[in-house]
Amino acid sequence: MKHLINLIEYLESNHHYSEVDRLVRIALDMTDVLEKENELGGGSYGKFYSNFTSEQKRKLKDQIGNVPDNVGIKHFKERQYNPMFGMIENLKENLTFIYIAPYINQKTDLVTPVYTGSLPLSAMITNKINITQKMSGETLFTINDKIVNRLGLSDWGTFNAIEDSIERNIKKKLNDIGVQWTDCHAGNYLINKQVAQEFIEWTNNNTISKEMTFDLSRNAALFDFGSFAVESGTQPGQKLIKLREQMQSRPDNKFSQVITKAIDEVVI
Repeated sequence: MKHLINLIEYLESNHHYSEVDRLVRIALDMTDVLEKENELGGGSYGKFYSNFTSEQKRKLKDQIGNVPDNVGIKHFKERQYNPMFGMIENLKENLTFIYIAPYINQKTDLVTPVYTGSLPLSAMITNKINITQKMSGETLFTINDKIVNRLGLSDWGTFNAIEDSIERNIKKKLNDIGVQWTDCHAGNYLINKQVAQEFIEWTNNNTISKEMTFDLSRNAALFDFGSFAVESGTQPGQKLIKLREQMQSRPDNKFSQVITKAIDEVVI
């Protein structure tokens, strides 16, 4: 399998994209891994799988090389009514994961999964997958339940106030480094467990409100990379522009056209 992956990488580096697509489909049969018992969640664009058995991890390592122990796989939905739209949306998420997520890790106290480079971009696109990691932390829903049960507060009133505070802080941290995220909501991030405990203790003597000073977004994990955009003058923006220029040098290649379109929507 390692030799096949090496061949795929060689062909991709020499722009033989149709051959890459055929070989990748042979190399990556994940029907024994993307099973119902491994499905941890889903959304508009796909489903997330993790908590793999030792045998499943062995198979993943055989297919794609070294994978982190907390490996997770996002499998994007088929878009039968508009395949091109689905391909561009999936590609935008992969580009964010590869280029923007490391920048967020570097420039803020927010945490993101790390791109290991174990699969080339074309392989992820062809198979409609994203090789990522399962992030640790607590959901806002769990934290809210703990507070409501202890203090007897209004369920949704407390939840909405905390969510507004978290998302205001996350968006400010991102905006300060030239990144926008229009799909920031409680289902797309996890709260650091230590920070969550500090917040619960903080509520003993403080009032929960949208304007509260406690920063519950500190060290929060972002794990869904749909609907991100980055300013052109930033480090990832410049890298994406350079990639777009490379793709535009091959205007007759359909694969290059799709990447160019996706970059146009990610870089602002």
